[in-house]
Amino acid sequence: MKYILLPIFCMICLACETQTRSTQRESASQATLSQKALQGKQLFTEHCIACHQLEQRLVGPALKGVQQRHDTAWLIAFIQNSQKKIEAGDEKAIAIYEEYDKLVMPSFEYLTEEEIQAILTYIDEASGE
Repeated sequence: MKYILLPIFCMICLACETQTRSTQRESASQATLSQKALQGKQLFTEHCIACHQLEQRLVGPALKGVQQRHDTAWLIAFIQNSQKKIEAGDEKAIAIYEEYDKLVMPSFEYLTEEEIQAILTYIDEASGE
């Protein structure tokens, strides 16, 4: 009987240790984020995470390094209304639209520039940029 319980006990301990380490990493990464990035993380979770990840392509592009690929003013305008940029003939916006099979990014016109900048700060800090 004790030979059966020992492997089960070991698996439970390993699972708890893995969860503890994951929680500690999350806490440590949050501790290193600025206040603006923490606000951005909350906004990112509410508005972006369904389609975007930092380092992996999902429905939309991976966002790590996005500010190295596009300037902030362009990003704010694109995030607030990507279709407006596409309809205006913006080559970068059209390229992204076509690369992602003409999938329309929702409009976020209700987000202020400051809120979008907070999201961008979160992306940079969480990505180690």
